[in-house]
Amino acid sequence: MMLHMWGIGLMIFAGVAASFACGWIISTRQKQRPKKSVTMLKPLDRSVDLQTVILQPPQFHIQPGNAQHVGRRQEQQDAFGFSDFNDISVVQTAGIFVTLADGMGGLAKGSEASNLAVKVMLQQYAAHSENESVPQALLRSLQAANEAVCQLAVQSNMEYNIGTTLMTAVIREDQLYWISVGDSRIYLYREGYLTQLTEDHNYARKLQEEVIQGKLTREEALTHPERNTLTSYLGIPKVEEVDQNWTSYPLRHGDVIMLCSDGLHGTLSEQEMVSCFAGHSDIQLLTEMLVHKVLSKNSDNQDNVTVAMLAYK
Repeated sequence: MMLHMWGIGLMIFAGVAASFACGWIISTRQKQRPKKSVTMLKPLDRSVDLQTVILQPPQFHIQPGNAQHVGRRQEQQDAFGFSDFNDISVVQTAGIFVTLADGMGGLAKGSEASNLAVKVMLQQYAAHSENESVPQALLRSLQAANEAVCQLAVQSNMEYNIGTTLMTAVIREDQLYWISVGDSRIYLYREGYLTQLTEDHNYARKLQEEVIQGKLTREEALTHPERNTLTSYLGIPKVEEVDQNWTSYPLRHGDVIMLCSDGLHGTLSEQEMVSCFAGHSDIQLLTEMLVHKVLSKNSDNQDNVTVAMLAYK
């Protein structure tokens, strides 16, 4: 089980505190695959505790939350990180941001790729100047993360065999920005409704187009063996499919931004997710409840599951 912290601040895990000098809070955890005779998964990992940070306008603030579990996999290949909430210059210039990556399980070094992508994304985005727009900074940072993952593949003699999804959400003042490649998702929870903000970059989208064109039936598309194959991810020389908003998205009091790997949205329906949101104002407890709900399914093939949130209070 591993937790990594880059930056000034305090990381708390299972009652043990440790601090390291560097810059961002990044988390990934590993556990062994449960034996087939075990019917219940291991207890939920406790998450990184972060302090609430006051933003402008003063009547609003950001509350973060996160939870993660290895599921039935042999290792944790999801990674996530938050910006340094205590760096006032970064908060004023870049905002508050969170990023999440899901290393591709069918490829080698998935955990290494996802952690590298998160680290580079956070570092690069935090360094953007006042003359650079948020969308431009996000795209530049994602391209830098892709270059880093591609370089990892070259150094490992594994070109085209290392990959990861990556997504980042930014709250700057009262505006939301995001960028994404792959099939991890960003959702907005607002006034009882859950809206998917990002598009999945997988073959299922192309299959849906064929359904609309009458080339496939809906049943054929839903059962197609390649429907979950990614069409865009980090680890390829040029990432052409990128999902981001170039016009800022205004936030309202009570909005919650949720980033999650497919271990969550591939297991729970949107209705099941909404039921967890209803009546729960504590964002940290909410993230843990979502992961517990995933684990309660007791799926033999449960993927790594990661949830990271920013609540705009």
